[in-house]
Amino acid sequence: MSVSENKLITDGSILFISTLIVNAGNYAINLLLGRWLGPKDFSEVSLLVTILLMVSFLALAFQLTAAKYVATYDSDNEPSAKHHLYKWLNKKSLLLGVGLMISTIAASIFFQDFFQTESYIPFMIFGLGLPAYLLMSVNRGVLQGNLHYKKLALTYQTEMLVRLVVTIALVYWGYRVNGVAWGLTLSLIATWLVSRPK
Repeated sequence: MSVSENKLITDGSILFISTLIVNAGNYAINLLLGRWLGPKDFSEVSLLVTILLMVSFLALAFQLTAAKYVATYDSDNEPSAKHHLYKWLNKKSLLLGVGLMISTIAASIFFQDFFQTESYIPFMIFGLGLPAYLLMSVNRGVLQGNLHYKKLALTYQTEMLVRLVVTIALVYWGYRVNGVAWGLTLSLIATWLVSRPK
């Protein structure tokens, strides 16, 4: 087995272990929030997470597109094509992310009324992180296409740890659903910063 194959297996194992840790961290967040917030506030938190999962379909489209074409251009030894692809996907994801952010913030009062939530502010906070989420997904796709699994694993760890620390701290200090929304948003922004290629 070659050195590159050994590295790929090792890095892939790190990504697998990282995924298990992230799942455990997310479970811990849900467990704590379920105990601290009570049914009403926890249902509002679940609503935010559900909206994030809906947006994740768009994020996954950017990630898979980046991964596929980066791997293709890498095997064809076309670094300039990779660079142009990255710029193009960044531009598209930023435009879509800003559009989603503006739409979410503008519709926050409607969401409050429609979903019968306590406040519209969590939707506004959540909307602020959407551009970073889509940009981060492009970066993850590039890392995946380049087989940089260690850094890819780091992005998932960063997202989970920032969300865990910020959410627990803010909920403990009494910010409740707003604190969870800030935890989601700041975790997306932090992950985007970590995922950027050097």
